[in-house]
Amino acid sequence: MTKRLRPRRLSALLVLYTLSALLLAFGVFIGGRALANYIIDDVIYTRQSVTRQARQLYTELCAFIRSQGITNVDDSSELDAWVKEHDYLTVFIYDYYKQGAGGSGAVGSLLTSSEEDTVMYSSISDAASTYGLLQSHYEGYWYDGPMEVRGANDFPKVVRVMYFPMYSARNYASVICAVLAFAAFALCLTLLVRKKTSYISILSKQLDVMSAGELNTPMTVRGNDELTDLAKNMDRMRLSFIERLENEERMNKNASSLLTDMSHDLRTPLTALMGYLDILDGGKATNEEQKQKYISSAKKRAYQIKDMTDELFEYFLVYSYDDKKPETEALDGITLFMQLWDECALGLESKGFACESEIKGAENPRASQVEADIKLTRRVFDNIVSNIIKYADSNEPVKVRYEIAGGYCSVSVSNAVKDKPEVAESSGIGLSSCKKLAGLQNGTFEYESAPNRFTCTFALPVLTIK
Repeated sequence: MTKRLRPRRLSALLVLYTLSALLLAFGVFIGGRALANYIIDDVIYTRQSVTRQARQLYTELCAFIRSQGITNVDDSSELDAWVKEHDYLTVFIYDYYKQGAGGSGAVGSLLTSSEEDTVMYSSISDAASTYGLLQSHYEGYWYDGPMEVRGANDFPKVVRVMYFPMYSARNYASVICAVLAFAAFALCLTLLVRKKTSYISILSKQLDVMSAGELNTPMTVRGNDELTDLAKNMDRMRLSFIERLENEERMNKNASSLLTDMSHDLRTPLTALMGYLDILDGGKATNEEQKQKYISSAKKRAYQIKDMTDELFEYFLVYSYDDKKPETEALDGITLFMQLWDECALGLESKGFACESEIKGAENPRASQVEADIKLTRRVFDNIVSNIIKYADSNEPVKVRYEIAGGYCSVSVSNAVKDKPEVAESSGIGLSSCKKLAGLQNGTFEYESAPNRFTCTFALPVLTIK
């Protein structure tokens, strides 16, 4: 069966945070560019200020040409050097008559790529395309005027001065807006994920506290994502540690109490046994009948000691399974219980017991499939049978019921109780062992003691039918 994948809520949340931060950064960049363009075009570099500066540069250029005696503008390194000394400046000089009258002011019309041959001097290499680009964005920002350059080509010229510092300002503004957008993205993302990172920090500190042995502080459970699941699992682990420590403490107390009680219970039959043996060894039995009487009493006391030590060994053997994993396998629960009880019934019949059995709710064989460890299950049955032999009345039949109900496959054993059992009162070790053996298989073991009847029920969970 393929495991259904859960949606990664934390991943989706982080993607949402990132997209939100990117959207904010984009808004900051676009808004910053719009604000920067407004400040550059309408506050710092207005049309009046730009054309005024262009006119000033035109006057300086004309004065420079006259002072240098430049007569050939087609190839003038002096003009190139002068233009390079002035930032954000482009100069065009073209033939007035070829260009024709009209256009801006008292000089020719705008230059186009089809009239590129009218240009006699340009401070840039691709004059026509750059000119068109500038005029499409900043038409009316430049300044042009006439200039008479006498020489081999004795015709008046038109000088067009283009001053565009706003280009560089826009580049700087774009860089600043990009930096601000990145800062906004980083800040927004940091603030959005800060809640999660702080939660991780809290869980880390609480885990350090738990690893140091302080288990009473609960984990902080917040939100509804993978971190929340992690916190819940860690808290369950904390509670399981507490439960395990409490169980170990309870087991230690029980073991100590058990050893104390067993030592006291063993002392009584052991003292009696030693007394009977001393009588026999000292020859104080005067006849054969007295000898047999003391031998029979000593034998009963020896079996009583054996039963008590067997229970003690069973107790420690069962609880040694805490560090082991049961070897379970899928079996038919009803069939398993019936086979194991049939083995036990032979021993009961040899002791004079009769058994009656019934089956309820087992019409569908697949509905009784369980995960069971056969060795552990057999030991549960052995304890039940041992308890019956010690305390049950053989004049009444032992009733066994196999049942499937409530998601469990169970076997219930009920027997009548002797009015005066021949053995000492039960220490409860066998029943405690049965509970432990059932729990190791994820099952249950319950018992009910009425004045004249004892009933115990052993159940294992039924596997889900696929």
